[in-house]
Amino acid sequence: MSYKQIFLLIPGLLICSILFFFWKSNMIDVTSDWEFFFSTFTMLIFFYAIFTWYKLNLGFLSPTFLMFISLLLFHLGTIVIVGFNLMHVEYKEHLMIYRYGEELTLPAVLYSLAFIIIYILGVIIFYNKNDEKFVDEKNVRISNVNYKQIILCKKTGIVLLILSIPSTIYVNFIQFNSRITEGYSAVYTADYTLFGLPLGGFTNLFLPGIIFTLIGLQNEKKKSLYILIIMCIYYLVYIFLVGRRADGLLALITLIYVYYNFYKFKLNLFHIIGVYFLMVTMTFIAQTRGLVLGVQEMGMLFLKKVTKENPILELVLEMGGTIRSPILIIETLESLEQYRYGFVYLLGPLAVTFKALGITSQLDNYLSFSYFLRLPERGTFINSATSSMGGSAIAEWYFNFGWIGLPLAIFFGGAMLKYQKIMKTVVNRPYIYGIMCFSLYLVLRYSREYFAGIFWILIYVSIVSFLIYIFLNKKGKVQKT
Repeated sequence: MSYKQIFLLIPGLLICSILFFFWKSNMIDVTSDWEFFFSTFTMLIFFYAIFTWYKLNLGFLSPTFLMFISLLLFHLGTIVIVGFNLMHVEYKEHLMIYRYGEELTLPAVLYSLAFIIIYILGVIIFYNKNDEKFVDEKNVRISNVNYKQIILCKKTGIVLLILSIPSTIYVNFIQFNSRITEGYSAVYTADYTLFGLPLGGFTNLFLPGIIFTLIGLQNEKKKSLYILIIMCIYYLVYIFLVGRRADGLLALITLIYVYYNFYKFKLNLFHIIGVYFLMVTMTFIAQTRGLVLGVQEMGMLFLKKVTKENPILELVLEMGGTIRSPILIIETLESLEQYRYGFVYLLGPLAVTFKALGITSQLDNYLSFSYFLRLPERGTFINSATSSMGGSAIAEWYFNFGWIGLPLAIFFGGAMLKYQKIMKTVVNRPYIYGIMCFSLYLVLRYSREYFAGIFWILIYVSIVSFLIYIFLNKKGKVQKT
């Protein structure tokens, strides 16, 4: 371990120590200013992370940092706004941090903060400066990418788009129609089948199709930029009309990541304005998705949002609702015997496979913390709270290991660092890089999803795209990657 790593570890360990003593002092009586304390620590961790990634030269548009931002925003965004009183909140009791009482929220926020800071420590501990040299040397050895492999990757993307675009347009129409007629919740309950055929298998191929196409156009900057702009417009319209802001935002980040790795760019005024309007759109969606609105009404409200309100703070406030999952699981897990001790990660994909094939759902029920919360013995209060609850990487970690497993979050940081290294080493292998870039979208989604579910999507997309790749390769007698 280098002196730089030791230097970076010291403030992180200090933050962990203060969190531990605050946890002990609040086990008996919750202090009145706990929101301010937590918001201060959240921002302290934020700036500590920025300093760490800068000193280690890991990059801010990197898997490790993007995961950190996702965990922070989705679990602790609300705390920052409320703790610093950055904006007026008309109905505070509706916020997730107050909905279940401070006695339940405090340990969940503490656990989330501790998990994130230990994640950063894991990145520092497992960092190896020789990795950058290894990546550069490996990329030099395979820098002369076979042009035919790039073309084959582009053709694979086009086939994926041909398969997915009709279904995607149809599903988007159903989602939009459900939202404007019945409200946002109807988006999740609408019928997405056509003649009894589920369309999810086709729509899941849309984003990979775009990614493979961009990779296939890596030597054509103008075309790549056009596609990126078109997709930015599409996803902004999608989250504006449908309301599923997280999926659209993470897809955009993934596409920007792909483009950035081939054509480095620096932020300018145009980018900043674009990010601002993206945040305006995201907060507008969050606040109107429960309403039944026509297109004209939505346009007027959006104009008001742009001209009179603070979209950035509103977005951060709303995104923190994922804290609900840690709150509920920490409240209900009462003994060591109820922990899953890592089996969610080891057997989760197998459990989802068995359930999808109709073999048995028992294994999935055992490994799913959402099912655990819906059991009658949890009580009607907890059962009803799960109706619109999403997943959470932090809640799932607690479901596996509880408080005693917090130090193991170091390995989560190490795993993300290894993942980032792999992303760099395969950048000159078009097909594999395409799969890895799509996996980045799923990895970021995991901050507020379930591990087994995103793993299944990755396996499905990998199999379909590989079959197409092999077929095109044999048909054109193109050398495989």
